[in-house]
Amino acid sequence: MDEKRTDLIAPILQKFSDQECQSLLNWMQGLLEIRSTDLTLSQKSKAALGLTAREKIVWPIMKVVAEEVKRISWRERSVKARFGLAGAGAGIILFGSQGAGIAAFGTAVGVPLWIVLGAGSTFAGVLIEELIAHLRPK
Repeated sequence: MDEKRTDLIAPILQKFSDQECQSLLNWMQGLLEIRSTDLTLSQKSKAALGLTAREKIVWPIMKVVAEEVKRISWRERSVKARFGLAGAGAGIILFGSQGAGIAAFGTAVGVPLWIVLGAGSTFAGVLIEELIAHLRPK
């Protein structure tokens, strides 16, 4: 497996509980199973979204993504960059944040469809390997 991918994924998995990692593993494996069926694209889409809703993994993923964005976009930035980000935040507060809800919804829908219908199966395979290694008894 590619060493760079492992270096990126492993630290992020540390932020999930074992139960969340197991849910993520079940979700990824389920999406790959759906991908390999002979269902129509519409049926695969519905099955992928249903699985996503059942596994309830979107919120834990969004929390970790938000923490990583905060780390990368705030903690590791200069004072000038922080002022720019603060200005952007003020703009969102003043002019509305409806786009944030749409972005979160888009992620919840887009990722499973990308894995089932698009080129995301390679990513899913790498993530499954890392999750299995992470969940192995220590």
